[in-house]
Amino acid sequence: MALSAIFGNSGRRSGGSEDDRLLELFSNRVKLKKEFARLRNERYDLEAALGRAESETANMKRRLEYLEDLLTEQQTVVTTTLFYHLRGLWRRCHQRLCHLANDMGRQIAGRRQIMQIEQWQTSRKQRLEKSRELAVEQEHAIELTKQALVECVEQRRAASRIWHFMRRRRLDEQREALAMDLKQQMIAHGQTIEQVRQLKKAKPPELAELPVEDRRVINLHVLAMSQFLHAHFDEYGLVEKAAAAINKQVGTIEYGSDDDCRAIMRQSDNAFQSLLALERGPEFRPHLLRQADHLKRNATYATEKSVIPEPFDVLDGAADGVTASLVVSEHFSTPGQVLGSDVWSISKAFTL
Repeated sequence: MALSAIFGNSGRRSGGSEDDRLLELFSNRVKLKKEFARLRNERYDLEAALGRAESETANMKRRLEYLEDLLTEQQTVVTTTLFYHLRGLWRRCHQRLCHLANDMGRQIAGRRQIMQIEQWQTSRKQRLEKSRELAVEQEHAIELTKQALVECVEQRRAASRIWHFMRRRRLDEQREALAMDLKQQMIAHGQTIEQVRQLKKAKPPELAELPVEDRRVINLHVLAMSQFLHAHFDEYGLVEKAAAAINKQVGTIEYGSDDDCRAIMRQSDNAFQSLLALERGPEFRPHLLRQADHLKRNATYATEKSVIPEPFDVLDGAADGVTASLVVSEHFSTPGQVLGSDVWSISKAFTL
């Protein structure tokens, strides 16, 4: 009977192990199916991405061949050259706005960071001095408490007579109170010392973000520069041509004869040379600052946190005197002419 019981138990244990193995195999099968499905979906995604890449490559190849045909044909080579010449003009103006915004942002952020560090250092110095003074006061208080505790212990030792029973009780209570005060004072002193140590090794905070008023100033300067570029190139009749070149496909714009195209390119070159001369002049920067300040006095914003001014359309559509009052000289187009058509993609140059 005993052997039967032993063999019976052994069989049940063996059966249990078999069930565990089956459950583990089933679990692994489910995991493998999920992994296979994931890999299959990943493969489909990669095949789709490869198809899109091949399609884009084929489109770029066709466009390149089309451009090569335009540049090799005598009838279209000058027109095509002018088209990309005008696109380059537009991009150079857009880059000027972006560079202006980035340069001003770095300069203002640098000044803000210096001011923030100076303020932080002043505050840190004041807190460090207060903590050191507090530590000295705490050390003095600790010494007084220690002296009082020593005196209390000596008085307790001297009160050894039997009739000093009540005096010993009072001294015991006084000693416990002094010991508790000393403990609390030591803890507070340790916290002060740790605060001094933390202040010594503290580092100034980084400038997280430019304030709203700084970003508004940058954007108003970008707007003023855009007005200047618009007025300058519009004087040469190039603004609409450059905008059309950036918004349309090559070969879709008619510029006239080859002589007309060459004349437009000469105008563009002359316009850029004139622009460079104006920008190098001593009056350019102050003139731009005056226009930006003028815009600041007239600008309105949708909310307190908005950094892009509301359109000036109402003022631009008003009487000539009101329209003219939005610019400080004939070197600047009105804000509506710039913001309305988003010329030079000024919206992408703004600091948000």
